[in-house]
Amino acid sequence: MKTLRKMDLDEMARTMQVIPEEGLMYYTGGSYQEFNSLYALYDYLSSMMSGIYIEQAIYMFSDGSYGVYVDESFNTANKSRILYDISPSHPGNIYYNGKQVKGVAHTHQYGPSPSDYGDYGGDINNKVPGIPNYVFYGYVFYEY
Repeated sequence: MKTLRKMDLDEMARTMQVIPEEGLMYYTGGSYQEFNSLYALYDYLSSMMSGIYIEQAIYMFSDGSYGVYVDESFNTANKSRILYDISPSHPGNIYYNGKQVKGVAHTHQYGPSPSDYGDYGGDINNKVPGIPNYVFYGYVFYEY
């Protein structure tokens, strides 16, 4: 897995597709890996979930590829960070790393149910708007 360096961050900031006059969410560190097939994604997640477990954020792109982002300084066994660029005036126009996102997921270790911490967050209250959100558990994507 590649760890992002300052040069990578600068390159991503130049290549991100952002709808004009809308907000931009920047990388805050962490690592990112892309996969051209679901099988490659499964192989990667299998290896990542066999050691010390932390949640992985998964991006499903409109071109059929997948990406996994992990912020090692934030993610734990029970939480993860999903970064994206969004146009509030155009729901569903969501981008990450310059690619249009058609769905997001994050891994769970003990079951497919999304977390719900009421007004304090959790999966239910922190959904990415305008696209499907999933929990990835047992090699299945569960929409919530």
